[in-house]
Order: sequence, then structure tokens, then C-alpha cells
Amino acid sequence: MFKKIGTAVAILLSVCGKCYAGGTSNVAPGAACSRLATLNASNSTSLSYTNLSASFTRYRFIFRAVKPATDNVTLNLNFSSNGGSSYLTDANYNYGGNYEANNINAGGTGQAVTAIPINFPGSSGVANNYSGGLSGEMDLFNAASSTTWPSLRMSLVWLRTGKDFWYFATGGGSYSPSTVVSVNAVRFMYSSGSITSGAIDVYGCP
Repeated sequence: MFKKIGTAVAILLSVCGKCYAGGTSNVAPGAACSRLATLNASNSTSLSYTNLSASFTRYRFIFRAVKPATDNVTLNLNFSSNGGSSYLTDANYNYGGNYEANNINAGGTGQAVTAIPINFPGSSGVANNYSGGLSGEMDLFNAASSTTWPSLRMSLVWLRTGKDFWYFATGGGSYSPSTVVSVNAVRFMYSSGSITSGAIDVYGCP
């Protein structure tokens, strides 16, 4: 059913099958990291974490089979500076990275965009007719800082629309307006439709 994939993807899939299956994540994000919350999807418009603070130098988000209702979509990220009452959608987000599928490597970047696409739009979107959805992890730095832009790095895997092969993506991004904005909440939302199921575990790391 699935076409041949690269070695790096095969290794990650082997790991992810153990890390992200079932009701909880058994990924070790760091010896001193603390689980802060689990965001559970059930036909949800979006998933948000609204308690970012400067208490942690790094936040880790573990995505577990985040399944879209609509086929061929991108999971987008936006920040908030008012605890999630509204979200920043101005064109000050930037991203870049690489993805691999069927032994083909490619990259993509975006500057001055209105959200960070967690799975890059240059790749094929997430399939909605596969229970695995999108899985992986993301680290967020400089949350709630008034002097440094929030930045992130991610490593994700998903079965593309058509279910014929897997995508594996690594990359990073930032929210960088001309004046630093202290962000205290983050929202994940598919480019179209709701989030059928899955979960995101949130960890805080010193």
C-alpha cells in the first residue's frame, strides 16, 4: 500500500509507533521537563494552550495522531499576547525547513506570512482517512519574553493525502514583528475543517 520511504523516515515511524500510540505519550522530553497539560481533540475547531510563561526556557509539544476532518490540509500555528482572547494573524511569521517523501528531499520557506504551517505547504497535506493523522514534536523557545522573538523547531511525520506514502519534515519558525511581542498562548488549527481526534501533550522544561 505504501511506497518506499527513506531510512530516516522509516526509523522515525518505528519510534513513533511506540511513542505516539495509545492514550498517553511515552516520549521523554527531558529529565527535568514537567507535563503541564494534554489538549484532546474531539471534532475541535482548534487546540490551544493558554498558559505560556517565562517560567520555562523551553516548551515541548508532543503531537499524537492529530487527525483532520478535511483531506489534504496543513496544521497552522498562531500565537496570542492576551491569553488566547484573540490570536495574532498579522504577516510577521516566518518558517523554513525540509521534508522527505518516497526518497525525495525538498525544502520550503515562507517570510511575512500569517501563520506557521507545521507541515509545510510545499509538501502534500495530511490525509483525513487514516487514523494516524499527524504525529511528532515541537520545541518552543522564548515564550512570554519581552526582549526576544518566540521561535520554534519541529520534527513531524504524516501520511499524505492519497495514503500512498509518508512525509517526514523538520524545520523551524518564528514570530518576529518589528517590536517584540510577549506571547502567552498558542493555537493549532488545520487550514480547513476541524480536528477529528488526537492529542497534544504540553511539557515545560527549565
